[in-house]
Amino acid sequence: MEKQSSLDVTVQSLAGRVSIPHEGLRSAASLALSRHRILRANLHIVLVKDQAMRQLHGRYLGKRSTTDVLTFDATEPNHRPQTKRRTVEGDIVVNVDAARREAKKRDHRLQAEMALYVVHGTLHLLGFDDHHPASSDRMHAMEDDILTELGWGAVYGAGVNRPCKGKERKRHGSQKTALRGDRRA
Repeated sequence: MEKQSSLDVTVQSLAGRVSIPHEGLRSAASLALSRHRILRANLHIVLVKDQAMRQLHGRYLGKRSTTDVLTFDATEPNHRPQTKRRTVEGDIVVNVDAARREAKKRDHRLQAEMALYVVHGTLHLLGFDDHHPASSDRMHAMEDDILTELGWGAVYGAGVNRPCKGKERKRHGSQKTALRGDRRA
């Protein structure tokens, strides 16, 4: 008997009015999760501007700059087996200002760039890493494959090579409390 999956993906904008359908971002995360046979997920995608991202980047990674996406893994450690993970819980923070700049520079739609960031963050939650050339190539090929299935085409592959510059996955309870606590207030 096949287990029923429950993928709960929400989107919240703290960046003011963002003129893209949130359903596209939910679909991007859901497809990445489904492709990896995730049975249960509780993901919260938070859209922010440069200033908020700069603060988060400084607070959790000690960097004074902004970045495109940060991922916070809130899955309980005992539900994180090293192989065949089936439950995912976390927050993906997407910088709308960075996405606007990059979409304009690369001459594609804002929603395509934001979908890339969501898929990228989701893959980090699944344990993928882009800090080494071989794993980076694999991760980015997977991103483009998912985005192509969604109708966006090879969004990452169409642009310049821009690997992750820092460890964006955090596995401490404080990140869960900080981000999830803010949205419930």
